[in-house]
Amino acid sequence: RAAQQSAAAAPAITLEGVPLKQGGTALLRVTGVAAGQKVTAATDFKFTPRLFAYRGARVALIPAQYLLKTGKYTVTVTVAGKAYSKTFSIVDGGFETEPDPITVDISPSTDEQAANTQFVAATKPVKAEADAAKYWQGAFRLPLDGKARVTSSFGYTRTVNGAISRHSGMDLAAAEGAAVYAPAAGRVAYSGWLDLTGNTICIEHGFGLKSWFYHMSGRTVKTGDMVKKGDQIGKVGSTGIYTTGPHLHFGMTVFNVFVDPQQFMDAPLLN
Repeated sequence: RAAQQSAAAAPAITLEGVPLKQGGTALLRVTGVAAGQKVTAATDFKFTPRLFAYRGARVALIPAQYLLKTGKYTVTVTVAGKAYSKTFSIVDGGFETEPDPITVDISPSTDEQAANTQFVAATKPVKAEADAAKYWQGAFRLPLDGKARVTSSFGYTRTVNGAISRHSGMDLAAAEGAAVYAPAAGRVAYSGWLDLTGNTICIEHGFGLKSWFYHMSGRTVKTGDMVKKGDQIGKVGSTGIYTTGPHLHFGMTVFNVFVDPQQFMDAPLLN
């Protein structure tokens, strides 16, 4: 009877969105846990999920880094000192691939090195932030009006000097000065100039999920502003290093991991 009672008291742990594609995001949901009870989670692929209280459950977003090898992985949830594991698969992301390897001189100039250092210093602490409130509702929208042409998709793969290189976001073709809109509600976690990415904005949508916008000609929101889905946040431009014409680089992260924005536009996550 004691064993039956213990089994009945065990939390329910589900992983939604698995098998998980490279660059995709899964949802960990833990229910049957008392309020105030300590719950932690860990993975065997160098990502530590952060759990948040949501509608009587504890939830966490779990991203698969786009260079992560395919195969079986494990998420372990610990509740009151007892561990529960879930095994799932990470499968090929199906990324577009440039067929021919490239050999180039990519030794960065002093300016490029400084720009990269500045970028990491500014964005690393922002990626670590997470609001305990879930601001977004439903599916995300495209941050531009109309049907924007994707010139470089998320995960676009090249082999450069023998190493695999994948694109961390979506490049969207647009006219100089075209309005850029918030794809979902959130808090502006960063709005400023970075030499690498020019006019740059990051929106925290809650639970560590963020959207990023690079190369804009101007910004219409400041750090700390709250925005709604469809609010204008800036204008398309061609600012920063490594841009040859007007376009919007639209990226998304779960903490420090870049994930595929298309997933969040295709279907709601965590309604």
